[in-house]
Amino acid sequence: MTAPVNKENIIVGAGTLACDPAGGTNYSNVGGTDDGVEFASSKDFHDVQAAEAPVTLKKELTNMTGTISTSLLEATLDNLLISWEGEISGDTLTVATVGNVSEQSLQFTGEAPAGATRTYTFPKVVSIGEGGHQYTKGSNTLIEVEFEVLPEWNDTESRWEFFTIVDA
Repeated sequence: MTAPVNKENIIVGAGTLACDPAGGTNYSNVGGTDDGVEFASSKDFHDVQAAEAPVTLKKELTNMTGTISTSLLEATLDNLLISWEGEISGDTLTVATVGNVSEQSLQFTGEAPAGATRTYTFPKVVSIGEGGHQYTKGSNTLIEVEFEVLPEWNDTESRWEFFTIVDA
């Protein structure tokens, strides 16, 4: 009799998050996180209905979004820059409105089933969180970050692509 669950497909553990604030592929590890990294997606649909049918006849996708959220444990200026708009010069982060929202890229690497490595690559994200952090006696100062994943158009496939997941 075959076991109903393949324990090799169960993933336990954290991974590493890396960012390129310039939106390229020059990723730098952001260091530790608190409670890991969460990926979420949501879809909105239009229900096609007819007066003659008491059911939904068809669903049309009207919007799709993806978010990535985490709490960065290492309160560096580079990590604050990931969350806020601005620039670093020497040992100073100047937070300022810079017009357009800066597009960044993220890459997350962790375990995959059967001992492989899984890599999520997000070529285009924007910081949408508040980037809040607090100094509190007896607890870590965390930088709360949340990103929205923006799609890129693939001319060859004629479709919008949000990110890739590769098990190797």
